[in-house]
Amino acid sequence: MARTILDNKTVLVAGADTPVGRAASLQFARAGMRVLLAGDDAGILKETSELIARKKGDAYVVMMPETVAELAALLRQERDRAGHIHIVANTCALVGEEGEATALEVHRVTTDLAKERGFCRFLMLWPESRPLSVIPAPEQWRSIVRVGPLATPGSEDSAGLRPAAVADALVCLSQCPPSACPNEVALRYCAAQVEKK
Repeated sequence: MARTILDNKTVLVAGADTPVGRAASLQFARAGMRVLLAGDDAGILKETSELIARKKGDAYVVMMPETVAELAALLRQERDRAGHIHIVANTCALVGEEGEATALEVHRVTTDLAKERGFCRFLMLWPESRPLSVIPAPEQWRSIVRVGPLATPGSEDSAGLRPAAVADALVCLSQCPPSACPNEVALRYCAAQVEKK
């Protein structure tokens, strides 16, 4: 695993069982972070955790509970075990309307947890095509990352953002100091124009 300024810090990846969340988890681990993998699919979370462990990284699986109160208690427990959650990468909204509701719940809970224990970097990923009620808050080191259409999984010909490209952008944003951090970022797919002869 490579070492960066993120080394030995803890990141909570909400939606770590989605393609973007999984890619982000792997990239954060490569940057030397302890990764809390939160999601609903135990199989994908376990597989991602084992992959990170094989690469000498730290990862812990956090199964998303049914209620907001249970989520708050669980994340408080995980935060106390890790010492502090430095970054929250909330990727839940990228999987449809149900995911958007989960993303907003995770955002409310993690914002409250950060008030208890100090500063935390928030990265809220949201589909570019959907309205969002959460606003960027530079004083809270919170950025909205608007994500354009994603590539279809398993198709190399599909136009759209690759999950790994979104994950790379998240790691870069996580390393921005608060004063230089953008409030809102748009990630879009741009097809390369190749001139044919």
